[in-house]
Amino acid sequence: SALYGGYQGMQRSRHADEARGGVWDIYETQMGLLKDQTALNRRGVEATYKQSIGQVRDELAGADVARKHGGIALGQEASSAIGGVIDFSQQNTGLASSGTQQKMVGESMSEIMNRYRTDKDRLVDTRELAQRRARTATSAARDARNLAVQQGKIDWRSGYEDLQQQREGMLTDVESEDVGFWGGFFGG
Repeated sequence: SALYGGYQGMQRSRHADEARGGVWDIYETQMGLLKDQTALNRRGVEATYKQSIGQVRDELAGADVARKHGGIALGQEASSAIGGVIDFSQQNTGLASSGTQQKMVGESMSEIMNRYRTDKDRLVDTRELAQRRARTATSAARDARNLAVQQGKIDWRSGYEDLQQQREGMLTDVESEDVGFWGGFFGG
């Protein structure tokens, strides 16, 4: 009968209203999850960036310590070698009159100073290399962070659009079931 159809149409409308509320509840829950996931991703990106920068600072600090202690060791080594040459000079005073001792002492001192300069230059070069590596690593960490942030924005937009489409699809399905009294009355 038509009245029974109208009654069923009203029941379907009531169920459709409940379903609409459910669709919105699902949508809000999914949006909350999307926001939480985005926030977690962003925190992870920042933590990774800070860790990378910390490692760079540690490497630079290590290079500074190595340079400082290496410089001290070089100075001690050079002093010890010079002391050995002076001891040789004092022990072999008989050679001094012939000039042989002065030549040997001069050559030894020159060799010691050349080795000291070479080793010192290597320490300086090592620090410069560490600084270049630090600049490169910092730049790479910054680029990785920026890329991850951009990817996060893309993921957010994509997730947001997917949720909008899902919601609209579910609401369309609900609307097709919401015929009301007259739709049910006339056979809808």
